[in-house]
Amino acid sequence: SQLPSLSHFVGSVVSRSRVGANAVKVAVAYLDRMKAKLPKSARGLPCSCHRLFLASLILAAKYINDKTYKNRSWVSFTDGLFPSSEINLMERQFLNIIDFNVSFSETD
Repeated sequence: SQLPSLSHFVGSVVSRSRVGANAVKVAVAYLDRMKAKLPKSARGLPCSCHRLFLASLILAAKYINDKTYKNRSWVSFTDGLFPSSEINLMERQFLNIIDFNVSFSETD
């Protein structure tokens, strides 16, 4: 399937998953943490931004909510753009990049 624009992808996934504004804020904070860990010269594939946003949003939703979606639901929210196996991998890779630092302190 064709890669949607990043803004369309973000809007669609957030809307379909109904994760809420707090999850989006946490996802952005995770993206900031990830960006700080990567070299400035890091480049990816055309879908890299989509993958990173999705991984950060899934982790944020899991951090905020006790009951969360299974990864197969996220496949549906992305219109099948990424299969479960890739979503599982994205999640693990993202956690490794941010050194599993998913919590926040008063100063964050």
